[in-house]
Amino acid sequence: MSEFGKPKPSVGKEQRGEYWVVVTLNADGIPRQERPFRSQAEADAFWLKEVGRVNGQTDK
Repeated sequence: MSEFGKPKPSVGKEQRGEYWVVVTLNADGIPRQERPFRSQAEADAFWLKEVGRVNGQTDK
């Protein structure tokens, strides 16, 4: 498949009410994964871990 046909994995973080959600797109062959956290600190730590993991997939 060409570079243009394959969506690149990415990670984002958003606040929903009193929760923080880390959203991972197009990683591990899954279009969308969401993981909720009660604190922003927990979400930040997981987000950083996910960024490292996803960046490993984009280098392939």
